[in-house]
Amino acid sequence: MWLLREVGQSTTATAIAVRLRVHGIDTPDPVQRALDRLVAEHEVLRSVIVTGAGGIQETSVMPPKPVPVTVHDLRSMDAAGQDAYVAALPVAGFDLTADTPLLRADLLWVGDASADLLVSSDHTAFDGWSIAVLMAELARHIPGTGHPAVTGAPAFQVGDVALAEQQALAGLEPLRAYWADELAGAAPPYEVLSATDGPGRGRGGRVTLPLPERTAAAVGELRLMEDELPDAIAGAEIADNLDLIDRELASRK
Repeated sequence: MWLLREVGQSTTATAIAVRLRVHGIDTPDPVQRALDRLVAEHEVLRSVIVTGAGGIQETSVMPPKPVPVTVHDLRSMDAAGQDAYVAALPVAGFDLTADTPLLRADLLWVGDASADLLVSSDHTAFDGWSIAVLMAELARHIPGTGHPAVTGAPAFQVGDVALAEQQALAGLEPLRAYWADELAGAAPPYEVLSATDGPGRGRGGRVTLPLPERTAAAVGELRLMEDELPDAIAGAEIADNLDLIDRELASRK
């Protein structure tokens, strides 16, 4: 993920957000407590990237800080207006060398005791598994939910995983040496770009290969099948069409 950000030179390249509907609250306090506890218990949400010895990128764990929570009142809008308001909110990335915590939140009141919670983070620290942890922590702090919640910091932090990976790779030095020799003298990726193209913008050409009429028709049918056929039949038909496409592409190699 860090490499993707560096190549794209964009703080939003790895931005990620999740929108949840929260019921049973009438102040932002439970949400604030839940988010702050997540940051306190998970070091990855308060880590920054620093340049260590030899120019190698390393992470440094920072002390916990409150999560910024911005409150919006959308109770005067209908559902369409609320969705449009959320869609128009600006997307802001994180500076992984300075910003902590790697969480921001917008709490959007949609009813007297309900709100949409929009949590923004970076994919270097937050993924699909993190959503379950977030929901559990919210349940822990919202009265009357009756849901069990994860308690305490995890047994292993991201730094523990990194150390374990380093130990597992300790025996791969001969392989690294082999590829260092094989790639010696190869042009770095940025050197195949023009001065004005920038990262991710190559100077190669585009080759367009026309699909035979039968294959093109099969591709067009794929997007229609889900709504027109029962799931089991649709799955079989889609598999047949994909097989046809695979055979056509293989014949061109």
